[in-house]
Amino acid sequence: MSNQEKNVLQVLMIEDNPGDVALIKEYVQNISSPGYHITAILSLSQALVCLQKNHFDVVLLDLSLPDTKGVDGIIQIKSLNRKWPIVVLTGFKDEKKAIEAVHLGAQDYLNKGEITAQSLSKAMLYAIERQKIEDQIYFQKSLLECQLDSAWEAVLILLSDHSVYKVNQRFLDIFKFKKELLYQWDDSQIFIHIKNMLLEEDEFAKHIILNNHLSLEVASGEIQLKDGHIFEYYTVPVRGLDATYYGRSWSFLDVTQKKRMEVLKDDFVSTVSHELRTPLAIVKGAISNLEYGIVGSLSEKQQALVKTTSRNVERLTKLINNLLDMARLESGKITVRLRRVDLKPILDDLIKNYETQVKQKGIQLILDLPHYLMPCYADSDLLVQVLHNLIDNALRFAKSKIIIKCQDIVGDQKNQLQISIIDDGVGIEKSHQSVLFNKFEQIHRPMGGSGYKGTGLGLALCKEIIELHQGKIWMESEVGCGSRFHFLIAQYDIDHDFRTLLNEAMILASSKNFSLGVFCFSVQNLKILRKNLEDIELGKLFEMVEDRIRVHCLRQTDHLFHYTLKDFLAIIPDIGPMGARSILNRIKQTIEECVRDYLGSKIEPHVACGFAIYPELSTSPEGLIAMALQSMRGEIKNQN
Repeated sequence: MSNQEKNVLQVLMIEDNPGDVALIKEYVQNISSPGYHITAILSLSQALVCLQKNHFDVVLLDLSLPDTKGVDGIIQIKSLNRKWPIVVLTGFKDEKKAIEAVHLGAQDYLNKGEITAQSLSKAMLYAIERQKIEDQIYFQKSLLECQLDSAWEAVLILLSDHSVYKVNQRFLDIFKFKKELLYQWDDSQIFIHIKNMLLEEDEFAKHIILNNHLSLEVASGEIQLKDGHIFEYYTVPVRGLDATYYGRSWSFLDVTQKKRMEVLKDDFVSTVSHELRTPLAIVKGAISNLEYGIVGSLSEKQQALVKTTSRNVERLTKLINNLLDMARLESGKITVRLRRVDLKPILDDLIKNYETQVKQKGIQLILDLPHYLMPCYADSDLLVQVLHNLIDNALRFAKSKIIIKCQDIVGDQKNQLQISIIDDGVGIEKSHQSVLFNKFEQIHRPMGGSGYKGTGLGLALCKEIIELHQGKIWMESEVGCGSRFHFLIAQYDIDHDFRTLLNEAMILASSKNFSLGVFCFSVQNLKILRKNLEDIELGKLFEMVEDRIRVHCLRQTDHLFHYTLKDFLAIIPDIGPMGARSILNRIKQTIEECVRDYLGSKIEPHVACGFAIYPELSTSPEGLIAMALQSMRGEIKNQN
């Protein structure tokens, strides 16, 4: 085929009017690029045969033919295995049918009375391009459907109007749905059917509320069916490029076998650990009796032997505890409770706890902290465990000192704290650094170097815990220059904490069908208080206010947030408008009494309060906060 022939587009014109055919051929002769070759066919039946035997780039179709009327021609062409771009030719009276033809798959239509060479060429070229795009979309859709049907997960995709967009066969099989019936149901009927199959529905019922809470993004959990099968589920909103909400996707992964293996592993670890702990406790007791001379005095050699035995028993105890902790972390049985954590008291306690050990080794344990150490957002127990493991590791190799250093790291999206444990030991060769945080990997020690052989679990535990906090841990070291272990953890963000807890509380309130209150309080005459108190004393006053509110006004399920020096927010579940006014007055009275007790009768405090109730006043977190603040501003206006 010559280059000239390649540039000629093959056009099949299905038209029974010779005059229209001649006119179209005349138009295309005036188009230089690309060229067009017209093959004219008088009937649809002949055209269908011709289409299957020959190559055509585009089809021009008249809606009024001897052997077909209206859009039936489109339907018959589309029923063939191949797809061709179609431009419908119509008269003024047939325009509605032409639009119907476009809905059935034609790419464009032209009114015969308005055709020009330019409009004809443009329509055919655009039709070809649209068909290419449609083919690409069809391919992508088919590929996604293939992936969906072959996925291990059961998948349900819901639209914003709560109807079903797509499910895969695995979803139908697991939850015993009939496909033809499922597409007639809305999401509430589907979830009722699923909930009826569950052993317990509390957690799942809570997350179903996400369908109606567009501000809530993702959620995950676990469900167990009455037949014993266990599934992990994950739900995420489906959004467009402009963040338009289109619906929500749910996926369910069968983890029954995985859970059974975890139970077997946990039972094994627990049994082995228990069987080791019992004799270890007896050995530790016997060693203690020997150390304290309860069974008689010991010679120097005997004392040295007892101390060696004691150290190894402690090491074995730590190994068992680390094994148990690692097993719990890997099985997801450790729940991270993220809350505000003030590091200074924790670090001070650590210094005291290691006092004896560092003295015995003749080294210093030094705190290097900024003037004001920002609180972090962490699980305090797990954070202490990380610090213990890193300091234990440093103690093995430090020659004269270990430094615990904290510094603020300002980021684009969130601020973090970097905590570093620095030793002046022998350092670690680069060839060993890449596997340092792997389980059972032990730091290489030079022959005759300081330190003792570790369990190979401490640093792996640190990595697991920090990653549970969405943080990062790494190390830097050079042989002969010591090691520096660093980890990043989020600084406490009271606004993020408040909104997270409010979202969780609203989901729970909706699933349990009870109300929820958001309260705000503000001491208005702070300027007068400042004239009578130094900043430190003022801080102590408001700490006392916070403590009294917690003790005298709130339950364990309530949440109080000390936003700024004079401002407080509270989330109180299971409370209606009447109860809200009562608690509002009680907190206001508590703040006023606290200020009077601290200052005597010098100053009369002015406290403004406000509240909003979910779902009576608002069903969104932003709406509740806005309504509570508006309520408080109204009271401030009345006071003035």
